[in-house]
Amino acid sequence: MLMCCYSGGLRVSELMNLKVSDINSSAMHIRIRSGKGSKERLTLLSNRNLLLLRRYYIAYKPTDWLFFNAKTGKQLNTRSLQIVMNEHVVKLRFPVGTSLHSLRHCFATHLIRSGVDIAVIQKLMGHSDIRTTSQYLHLTTADTLLIASPLDTLEVFHD
Repeated sequence: MLMCCYSGGLRVSELMNLKVSDINSSAMHIRIRSGKGSKERLTLLSNRNLLLLRRYYIAYKPTDWLFFNAKTGKQLNTRSLQIVMNEHVVKLRFPVGTSLHSLRHCFATHLIRSGVDIAVIQKLMGHSDIRTTSQYLHLTTADTLLIASPLDTLEVFHD
């Protein structure tokens, strides 16, 4: 579940509403049917996440909801996801206060640091306004100093 959140930048509600049919392994994307504002979008499905989902599928055999309560067969609730996250925060030695939403934040931040265009990230995250996406990006002074000036990248000038 946590890998799905990070792999595709999912909100908690989007994770809870995932159905088996929302995973498209041939196109390597996750379909979000009930995103914020009832918007539908596609987001990334990583190879690593797909491998985990395949193992999960073999072990639990979900039929409708991808992630469900094994005792009742019903859709998971938000509290269940928070409990899972809190257990893993301790196990993985994440900073105290790390939440499921933190994984979404990391998704956006790591994409921008990898050079992905902010407009692409906006689309993957389902934001209507680019300013919403921009709030996820916290660049430090050190980050900005690592960028080469465009003048230094031009091959027109010779010494």
